Amino acid sequence: MGTRNLLQILVFSSKSYSQDGTIHFVIIAIYVDDMMFFSNNTEMLKKEKGAIATKFQLEDLGELHYILGMDIVRNREQRTMSNSPAEKVPRAA
Repeated sequence: MGTRNLLQILVFSSKSYSQDGTIHFVIIAIYVDDMMFFSNNTEMLKKEKGAIATKFQLEDLGELHYILGMDIVRNREQRTMSNSPAEKVPRAA
């Protein structure tokens, strides 16, 4: 009997509006025991992380560089993120 892998990611988002109409957001993607935070507002991000930390033990590993077999590259100047397949590690015989 074959096996089937299903990718299940839970996504939570929160947003607010400034008086000038700017939309501020936090997106939290959860996969198994990994959480990825995306935001355009540092203070809002700190608030959401703090709220989660009151219920769960968190360890901030810094910027995302690798997830689900993909290398993640961020260019802050161009405000872009891209991904590519990670280099394959040879399996032990």
